Parts: sequence; structure tokens; C-alpha cells
Amino acid sequence: MKNAFIIDYIADTFLEYGYTNGCITSYDGFVRNLDDRGTAYSFAVYSRSGNEINQPAILHYSGTRSLVYLRNYMLSEKDAYHYYEMEDGKIRTIYLDPADGLCKSAVNDLISYSNDLGCAEILLSVCSIYIANELDTAKLDALTEYGIYSVYMHEGELMYNDSELTEEAGEDGSVYLSE
Repeated sequence: MKNAFIIDYIADTFLEYGYTNGCITSYDGFVRNLDDRGTAYSFAVYSRSGNEINQPAILHYSGTRSLVYLRNYMLSEKDAYHYYEMEDGKIRTIYLDPADGLCKSAVNDLISYSNDLGCAEILLSVCSIYIANELDTAKLDALTEYGIYSVYMHEGELMYNDSELTEEAGEDGSVYLSE
């Protein structure tokens, strides 16, 4: 989670010195696009069902944006120290509920983004919604008032609360979410 703050610090420093092209990312799910020229970007939407991980959608967007991607499983070997799989297949994550100290995630994957806020602000806004026993979609929808939108898989269905997104079927079977 510290990387959300680091990404914002680096991005804000770059912007302060006039660097406005490109994107800063961390391998653990924090992205800050600096480019206000309308450059097209994409972000893969992954989903876990049991031990199977697939990519049901791709989020296409342009311009400045911050994204926070929270997930409760490993995507690569770089994640080896952030997740632990028990012998029975249950995964222990780094996301602990401060109320009881237990690992929790309301959904397997949650991508939240904003055109105006940084990664740390988004993270702090969605953390208590993600680190929970059940997903509270009303709380996620309430964040749209502050310009924070989310994409996630829930019970096998692709969900999002950004009315500007449209779905298109891809040739590979995935869904393209575009503005």
C-alpha cells in the first residue's frame, strides 16, 4: 500500500517540473498516467475463480488517470511475498481487517480509478470497502460523487459503475470497456 503514496510523490514531482508525458506504475497495482494529450492506454481486468485466473476484460481509456488495482491472489512471481497459499488452497493476503486482524477481501479483484485524484486518495477511499466480508456496492457507487469509479467481477459477472464506459465484445472472447 505504501507504493500508492510513492507513485503519487513521484508523479507530483514530475508534474512540478513539467514532465507530463507517460505513465508511472508499480508491479503491485498502482498506476498514474501523466499524459493529458489524450494518449490511449489499456489495463487488463483479471478474475480469479478458485485457482483459475483469466482475463475477462480490458479497460481502455485516455488521458490523465490514477488506477488502484487490489486483488487477493498472485499474478506473477513478484507477488510471492504478498500472498501465501495454504495447503488447503486458501490464500492469505496482505489485506487485514483492522477490526479483527483477519485477511479479507470482499471480491477477488477491484480496480478503482479517478481522473482527478491520486492513487493514495483512491486507495484510502476503497480500502474499507475491499477489506470486508461482503462487497457493499452502495458504498462503491457513492464514491462516484467524488470521481472514483470501479470495475470488478462479482459472481462471474463484469460490473462497473462508470456510466461513460461502453462494452464491446473482443475477438478473443474478452470484453473491451471503453470511454
